[in-house]
Amino acid sequence: ARRGAWVKDLRESQKGILVLDSGDLLFKRYANPIPENELKGMSEKAHLIIESFNLTGYDAIGIGDDDLNLGKEFLLEISKKANFPFLSSNLFDEASGKILFQSSLIKEIHGLRIGIFSLLSLDFFTDPSDPRRKGLNIHSPIETAQAMVKELKPKTDLIILLSHLGYVKDIELAQTVQGINIIVGGHTGINLPYPPVIKNTMILQTASRGMFGARLDLFFYNNE
Repeated sequence: ARRGAWVKDLRESQKGILVLDSGDLLFKRYANPIPENELKGMSEKAHLIIESFNLTGYDAIGIGDDDLNLGKEFLLEISKKANFPFLSSNLFDEASGKILFQSSLIKEIHGLRIGIFSLLSLDFFTDPSDPRRKGLNIHSPIETAQAMVKELKPKTDLIILLSHLGYVKDIELAQTVQGINIIVGGHTGINLPYPPVIKNTMILQTASRGMFGARLDLFFYNNE
């Protein structure tokens, strides 16, 4: 609720705003398989969250590990209720080999072409029997990032990664993959009031549970 109210106020006061989320939006942090008596309540809450984000005007969200708490099929179904895309560039269907969600998005704001893609880490699924992994194949974040930058760079002026890799992996990715201008990180839940810049990649992250909203103002002076 706090996060939605903050976004709504921002939308009303400013134009040219891009509003993004890096995942773990729908459920509390996963600990154990969900008891059957809690499934209905969790599903209803997730639908309410999507309705709220529709009203507040989000542009895109990345998928976090905890968004899969009710499984792949539930997340696919609820994504159809959203007025904004669920992005995941490295989440594939295990049976068909096809990508499950939209891999990227290009938004044009005030003439600026902004490419957005999203990554999820396999490291958060340490238990092979984790039900959240059922039916999924999670491709290498590094290799996927390199492929996405190659695809988006000719079409865009700025590339943003919605990362659900964790802060340490965000730093490693920025050191390894060139061409990502901004990493909007999730999962770790640390607040970065002074975002680090690693090899020309700025890393952003805010505290979890909507405790803070973060705003980044960008000023472009020329095509460089």
